[in-house]
Amino acid sequence: MSNDIRTFDDDERCKVLRETARTTTRWRHKSATGSKLRACVLPELSAASRHHGYLSLQVELLDPRNEVACSHYREWARLNLSRSNARRQLEIEIHATILALCLERKANSRVRPDIRFSAFFAAHQLDISDELVVLTPADDPGRSQAAGVDDHLYRSYVREFDAGWAQAGRLRLAPVRWSPLDTRGRLSTHHVRNLFKELGLPGCTFTDEELRSIVERLDIDDDEGDDARRGVDSA
Repeated sequence: MSNDIRTFDDDERCKVLRETARTTTRWRHKSATGSKLRACVLPELSAASRHHGYLSLQVELLDPRNEVACSHYREWARLNLSRSNARRQLEIEIHATILALCLERKANSRVRPDIRFSAFFAAHQLDISDELVVLTPADDPGRSQAAGVDDHLYRSYVREFDAGWAQAGRLRLAPVRWSPLDTRGRLSTHHVRNLFKELGLPGCTFTDEELRSIVERLDIDDDEGDDARRGVDSA
């Protein structure tokens, strides 16, 4: 791996994340909501694990239960991203990532997500694989940088991630009694609400419309019913 630092835009970032996710045995992610992890990385990690075996997945997100931390993010988003509805958007995106990770955990025993919550908002996103670290400013996703494992920046950001990880609070995924799937193997707002309640998350108070918005963010194809992660039902 070259130790040259690469800079690229948002579209190329997703491509780079997908490519490195196909060959790694470990992934560490830190961001406010995990939306890029959910969209670009998790599907590739899932597919790769079926060929390469067990995969470690550490995910650190902003704590949706921490009003102070979330208010700091909302003020930052209002000033830097011109988002007037940052509060609900933030909560929905975080819960969508948690739901995606719970579904992956249920469907694929080779990927065991470990989710932790941070009480502090970081103004950048970190993705770290076996070979690459990708750093993305939260206010400028078109200016990502990547460094290889031999670069000092890789080691620096691994240390930064590990330090934050040690202080973050763990979301206990087991034992969880409720599944987000109904008896037909389809997602339902009722079961998703019960899952969030079992996990002690504020998403259990969401309206049905907000829960459907969360489910829609998973981009699930309900024409293919042979996978435990597929299927959507508003019941």
